[in-house]
This record gives sequence, structure tokens and C-alpha cells, in this order.
Amino acid sequence: MATGRKIYRITGLDPALPLFANLKTSYKLDKRDARHVDIIHTNIGVFGKREPLGHVDFYVNEGSMQPSCTSHRNPSLCSHMLAPTYFAESISSPKGFWGTSCPSYLQYAWGWCPLLESGHPQARQRIQMGEHILKGARGVYIVKTALNPPYALG
Repeated sequence: MATGRKIYRITGLDPALPLFANLKTSYKLDKRDARHVDIIHTNIGVFGKREPLGHVDFYVNEGSMQPSCTSHRNPSLCSHMLAPTYFAESISSPKGFWGTSCPSYLQYAWGWCPLLESGHPQARQRIQMGEHILKGARGVYIVKTALNPPYALG
């Protein structure tokens, strides 16, 4: 911010937890760092942070172990490294990665987001994750992927 202006957009790709957990806020990515901060969580609690950090936070496949990594030698590292892969695929995917809104990740984890599976009107609150995110989007979104590439399900 040497010019006094904020960067327009930052996408956090499973922002790191190790070595950053106890640092001051000014050293961590958060929504004050750009006009629009979107976060793709793929390995919360191990290599990635669990808490929402951006204007929009996407928790992919529950944000923890990615299905394609379960038989990997290091499943947590594999899951963490899929965030850039998902973002890269989002650039040219004809289907896109679509997330469904939930008030919070905690409510999702506790099964308090029945609207994800039901015909609830809020279940229609879906936005695209990655390169083609809706400008001005806000909130927490749950994204499902395919087991193998291409990962986007549409």
C-alpha cells in the first residue's frame, strides 16, 4: 500500500497454519489486505487455517482431506497442494467449481446446513469459486469436487 491504494483482489490458496498461528494479524492474510479477498480451504487444521479469512471462504470437500489424496503418501500435504490445482482448473473449466452458501463452516461441520441438500430457497445461493468468482460476493461456501481430474463438477 505504498501508493495508498488497496490491491483489487487476493486469492488465498489454503493459507498456511504452521508458523503463522501465533503471529500478529498484520502478518497474516485477511480481508483488509485487498478490496476482495477470497480463500480456498483444502486442508484445515493441518497445513491450512480453519477460520474464515476473506470476504468469501470456500471449503472444498469439507475443507480437510481431499478425496483424491486419501491413498497419497502424505494425504495432508497432497490436500494442501490441491488448492492451486483447483484454482488453475477454474480458469478454463467449462463446468466451474460451484459453492453453496452456509452461514459458517462450524454450522456446516455440525450438520446445521440442511439447505445444502434440500429444496430450501437459500440452497440457490451458489457462486463460482476461483478465477470467475462473482464480484462483491460474501460469505462461506461449501464446494464438492470429482475424485479425479478434471475436478470441477459444475
